[in-house]
Amino acid sequence: MAKVFKHVGLWLAVLFAALCTAGLLVVHAQGEDNALYQTVLGKAVNFGITAGTLNHESDLQTNFATKHYTNVKGQHANPNLTGTTTPGDFLIGQMDHDLKITEGPSANSTYYVTQKDVAKVKRDNQNEQPNVNTNYTKDQLDGYVDNMINSALNEGGKLANQPATANVIIQTSPYNDKVTIDTTKSGDDATIYIDPSSNEKCYKALSTNGNLTIKKKPNQNIVFNITTAPSSGTTLDLAKYAIETTDGQSFDTTPDSNAGDTNKRLDSQAQHIFFNVRASGIKNVTLTNTAGIFLLQDADASVGGTSSGWIVTNKSFTNNGGEWHYIHPSPRPMVTDNINKRKGLTEADKDLCNKFSAQ
Repeated sequence: MAKVFKHVGLWLAVLFAALCTAGLLVVHAQGEDNALYQTVLGKAVNFGITAGTLNHESDLQTNFATKHYTNVKGQHANPNLTGTTTPGDFLIGQMDHDLKITEGPSANSTYYVTQKDVAKVKRDNQNEQPNVNTNYTKDQLDGYVDNMINSALNEGGKLANQPATANVIIQTSPYNDKVTIDTTKSGDDATIYIDPSSNEKCYKALSTNGNLTIKKKPNQNIVFNITTAPSSGTTLDLAKYAIETTDGQSFDTTPDSNAGDTNKRLDSQAQHIFFNVRASGIKNVTLTNTAGIFLLQDADASVGGTSSGWIVTNKSFTNNGGEWHYIHPSPRPMVTDNINKRKGLTEADKDLCNKFSAQ
């Protein structure tokens, strides 16, 4: 009988490993960090920008993943705000222009490009070669970007299906357009869903620098489900806002171009505030001195003033009016075999798969 169970166990192990390798089975190990931002972003958590097309028109202090890259103005990328020597990797399916790398932490990045584009990845120090990986085809790189975008936007769809939270206090003034959203009556780790279109002043405050203040507990998640286009047209502006937390922090989303306490504080809340743009009538989103997680379904993104956090769009990203800052301290390097073998598996999943494969 013992031999029977041993054979059954080995057979199950082989089956499990085969499913893992095919990407058909996803296992979540106990103890894995299930913070909402990680669940929603998936592997896009490791990139400041994940976009169908990236038009690089001003300095970028971030890494990125894109299917199509342009850099008409010859701008530099310098992802130096994570506060660590690990700035994250770059993934580019097609390069129309050179990617210029500022010396610093970006020397530790790996640049995943096709063999055709390898000469377009250039460090300022021409005596030093960038760490370029050309093992994958354009279709494979594009597929990986598409998988990240689709996964994050599908999670955004789930967020959009949640009803607005009932006990949110939205304070407005008869004298000006300032709005305060107070979620401190909700639980310490609650996720609060807000429909800004239900309050005209709230919607307007999202678009005006300095008019919105969010009062919250430090670990609460705030999700703005934007399912209605603004009355002004097809462009949505998302602007600077202020955050006050019950542990005594008070700051706004003004960016900082240096790694340090300002960005650590900003990151601590950017990972909890979601702007989930789902309205079919919104074709363009302009981001001005704001921060958070920006999920854009079928909308182009542009930067009107330097902003921070994560952005995912299945359309284009253009930073024609400022920089994008990736300030999260722990981007993980790409796992190369996941591009064409184990799509959708987390690092914990693959570790578990490898354990079974070794039996």
